[in-house]
Parts: sequence; structure tokens; C-alpha cells
Amino acid sequence: MRITRFATATLLAASLLLFLDLFLDWHRTGIDLPTVSVHAGSMGWNGWGIAAGLTVVALVAWEASQLREAAMQQGDLLVSAVLGALVAGFTLAAFFGDTRVGVGPMHVDVTGRLWPAYVGVVLALAVAASALVRLVEDVLGHPGRAAPTV
Repeated sequence: MRITRFATATLLAASLLLFLDLFLDWHRTGIDLPTVSVHAGSMGWNGWGIAAGLTVVALVAWEASQLREAAMQQGDLLVSAVLGALVAGFTLAAFFGDTRVGVGPMHVDVTGRLWPAYVGVVLALAVAASALVRLVEDVLGHPGRAAPTV
């Protein structure tokens, strides 16, 4: 039970921090020409980051709706686990995916990542792991169900 509470707190905290982290610049690039120097960045809400952010919002809304209940059912935990896995998948896609930064009529392919992108990946993995831990603990520790023997 203590693990479930800790996992729930971790899931909510990591989700909210990831939501905020998506507003920071994840990618940055620059062009230096003899007469002009242009530097631009793109925040996490770009490309697959949009899907990651919307999934984080859905997960937090789902968890908030479930807080009123004393104990979440296994089906509810499965929904949280699926949403957590989607958050991690979309965040990884945003991290590794191709990103383009537009500066006026010119588009530049981004090759570098900034620290918020790495923090976002860690937070997304924490969200997925927390949701999975809750589901596994419920499946293995549910009364009336025998834990699998090895």
C-alpha cells in the first residue's frame, strides 16, 4: 500500500513537472553567416511533444477524477498505465524525432538538444514506471488472487 501511494505521488509530480518542462526550449540551433547570426529554439510543445503534452493533461485529469475513490480498480489502473506508456512514447518520439525550427521564411533542421529535453525524458519514464508499478502491485497483491510462482 505504501508503494502505491508513493507511486501515485511520483506519477502526479512527474506529470506536472513534465507538463511545465514542455514549455522550455528542448532544441536549439543557429546559423552564423558573415553578415548575420540567427539563433532559434523550439520548446517541447513541438511535433510529437504536442501529443505528449495532451496525454499528460489527460493522465492528470484521469488521476484527479480517481482521487475521490478510496481504492482504484484494476481497470482504472490499466487506463493509467496505458496513458503513462503513451506519455513516455510520445516524449521519446519528441526527443528523438526530427525537429525543424522556422525563422521567417527559412527552416533549419535541429541537430542538438538542450537539458530540458533530457529532463523531459526522465520525467516521462518516471510517469510510465510509476503507473506500471501501481498496476503490477495491484495484480500481484490483490486479495483473492494467487501471486504467480516462479
